[in-house]
Amino acid sequence: MRINNEKLIEMTIAAILNGEPLSWVFSCSKSQLKALTEALVATRQFEKKLFNENACLVEVSDALRVKHAYAKAFQRAFGQKWPL
Repeated sequence: MRINNEKLIEMTIAAILNGEPLSWVFSCSKSQLKALTEALVATRQFEKKLFNENACLVEVSDALRVKHAYAKAFQRAFGQKWPL
């Protein structure tokens, strides 16, 4: 079964977020790895703010703005939209 690059990236992101080990080889450049890592961290930070009852709207908005910035960097690095 041949998996396209977009699906492989989505599977990798899902596995990382779920704390599962990768059962496949995922190779990318240093800049792509940096973009992936930053997008994952920004997404997690946004979700923490979003679901935190004590977070104010400004904090959530700031976290969303950061997430969008790293999502754009991911898109430039991989040529596809950030799936989260």
